[in-house]
Amino acid sequence: MNSLLILFCLVVVSPYQLFSQIKEGNFLVGGGFTGKVESIDSKSNSYTSKTEGNVTEFIVFPNIGYFILDNIAFGLTTRLGISDYETESYSENEKIWKTTSSIFTYGIGPIFRYYYPIGDFALVGEFRYEWVKDDGEGEVIDYGFPGNNEKAEENRTLTVLSPAIGLTYFLTRSVSIEGMFKYEIENLDFSRKYESSLSQHELELETKLKRFLFVVGLQVYL
Repeated sequence: MNSLLILFCLVVVSPYQLFSQIKEGNFLVGGGFTGKVESIDSKSNSYTSKTEGNVTEFIVFPNIGYFILDNIAFGLTTRLGISDYETESYSENEKIWKTTSSIFTYGIGPIFRYYYPIGDFALVGEFRYEWVKDDGEGEVIDYGFPGNNEKAEENRTLTVLSPAIGLTYFLTRSVSIEGMFKYEIENLDFSRKYESSLSQHELELETKLKRFLFVVGLQVYL
């Protein structure tokens, strides 16, 4: 009889204890991480017959939030990232130039989260809107005219709209790990200034980018 009573109490009380941290008045502090490593291998029938290279990118998404209602949190999200690009272009197997660049990314914006408890887990719906700035520098090495190597300064301003859905698992009453699928829509204003010993010129463009990300995160509930 005592065993049945203990089991009943665990069944009734455990869900409340598990999800008491996503109740109104609590705080949320944490963040997520994503990254990619890409290889580039393209061929063309133009003057640049072949281009090879790689891209490495890592981004973290720190956030802080407050539960205005049970299971509903509003807060602030930030973004910090670094990207490195390197490509080499060939004409009939002869290297004609090499391009490198390194870009630092930072941004800030509001975040909304909704939790739906499921057993020992919780389904999480998330929405972010961010203002993002990219600053970087690079170099174009011209093997045909070595004295004409170009230095480049890059500036990108983005607004990022990002709905996401994922699953979180509570390791303790105060700590959870999660995995989320994010869909990002970026409106991008891009400028790059080139300068060499022979000339100066500037490239400007506006574009819209769309991409999927998988983000692994850790959250702490206070």
